This record gives sequence, structure tokens and C-alpha cells, in this order.
Amino acid sequence: MAEEPTTTLWLGNLDPRVTRRLLYELGIQQAGPVISISLPVAVDGSNRGYGFVEFESVESAAFAVRLFRGLTLFGRPVRTDFGGKKAGGPQQQHGGMAAAPVQY
Repeated sequence: MAEEPTTTLWLGNLDPRVTRRLLYELGIQQAGPVISISLPVAVDGSNRGYGFVEFESVESAAFAVRLFRGLTLFGRPVRTDFGGKKAGGPQQQHGGMAAAPVQY
């Protein structure tokens, strides 16, 4: 994953019950404004075990990395790192899937 802070976090080891809504609630309530969430899904509709959360600022994303380290969801420790686009850089797709704007 990325070594320097970006506005996007990669979250891994996600339980299949983790949803975009849950990631949104964790992000917005804990770290700051969420711009988009990408949660690739398997054929059966469950998530593929990883996802991306894009924050409005690098500062919010950096704060989220510190908050989410050690986080356990549905009995699984969530892995967290920076990933995706760099602040001010071109938009990238995550794992072949475009990040969806948050509409909650």
C-alpha cells in the first residue's frame, strides 16, 4: 500500500457482513467528511474482504488510520493503510471498480 498519506484508506480483512453504510458511519462519525466508498463485491453479493474510503482531506484520512488501527468488526481485526489517489492527483479506480460517491 501507499507509504505517504493520501485522502484514501484501504481497509482489509473485512467480514462479509461489512457494508458501505457501516464504513460510511465509521468514517464520518469518527474521522471526518467521507467523499466516496468502494467496497468490491463477490458474485454472491458479499464484500470481497477489502474496501476503500476516501476522505475530504489528508488530515482526516491520517486521523482515520490512527483510529482504525486495532479496530475489530464482527470479530475480525481490520487492516488499515493509505491507498488510492494522492491528494491533488488524478482519480484512480480501486481494484478495477470505481469508487461510488456517498449518498446517505
